[in-house]
Amino acid sequence: MGNSVYLGGGGGVTFPIAFPNGTTLTDSASGKLLITGTVPAVQFGGTTNAFPELAGAGNGLLANYADGTSFCAVELGPLQFGRGALTGALNNQMGWFDAYPTITSGFGTSPSITNGNGTFSFIVNVGTGGTATSGVISMVGSVLNFWVAFCLDITAAAGHTGLRTVMTSATTNSITIESQNSSGVATAWPAGSLVRIIALAG
Repeated sequence: MGNSVYLGGGGGVTFPIAFPNGTTLTDSASGKLLITGTVPAVQFGGTTNAFPELAGAGNGLLANYADGTSFCAVELGPLQFGRGALTGALNNQMGWFDAYPTITSGFGTSPSITNGNGTFSFIVNVGTGGTATSGVISMVGSVLNFWVAFCLDITAAAGHTGLRTVMTSATTNSITIESQNSSGVATAWPAGSLVRIIALAG
């Protein structure tokens, strides 16, 4: 039978079963099967990236494409996991997406988004010019109601300037943030200011 073993029919099966490629299947305890090998894994349907596999990794478990090129998605009812991390748990209800948000409008010259963990946590460099007070950020994915963003002006905090950055409005796929002074008046970010943002669906 090559690399296959038929477990049905009469006569029973003798464990452990050793396969030609170095994988061993053992009846380790009542109701338990143990797979051992260089990288123990179970592939479903095929061996290419069109099929998934579950693979052991130390004391963890990885959901990969069967050819090992990347992580694949895992769905548990409405919960969706992907790329080895939680990227869209109830995607439009929690708002965790892999891709970085992008600048839509506002800010200074050449603003950018860096050092991100998808939409959950990222840093906005407000750009140069020193006159911008607000900006709009596209959050890549749409959520059910709206986004909620918590902002920390790292540059202002380090310089003890009293400026703060807050979210002033949000839609299902964007947020608007603004720099304010201690009285809540819109005040320009100094050139190159860095703002850390943590965002979730509201």
